[in-house]
Amino acid sequence: MAAKRFYGAYAEGGGKKGSNVTGGNAVHRIIQKGIARRHRRLARRGGVKRISGNIYDTVRSAIKTRLEKILREAIIRSEYCKRKTVTVQDVLHALRHQGIPVYGFDPETYTHQAHPSRARLGLVPHHSYGDFDN
Repeated sequence: MAAKRFYGAYAEGGGKKGSNVTGGNAVHRIIQKGIARRHRRLARRGGVKRISGNIYDTVRSAIKTRLEKILREAIIRSEYCKRKTVTVQDVLHALRHQGIPVYGFDPETYTHQAHPSRARLGLVPHHSYGDFDN
């Protein structure tokens, strides 16, 4: 009979690497730390020296309710179009419906200005960049 071979953490009967993650609590901890770091950085840029501990729960609940509203409208639109995938356009329409423009994605808020030297050299096409139907 051949001898058992051991390959580190993948030994016969041994545990696997990364097996100590405990369900949803790990995801919650990661999100909690990420939000705390980002909000602390924003507060520092705004001139805040000390931040109360209960502000994180308040901010987290505000972010959650806002995301739920946006995603609810995006999902309603994708279901109306008989799709199971939520697209970028669904999210953009949900944001526009709530009065939140997203610059760079929305054709109504996108105005492309050609560089002056390219226009002088004739390298710019003659159609409008804001009109995507051409």
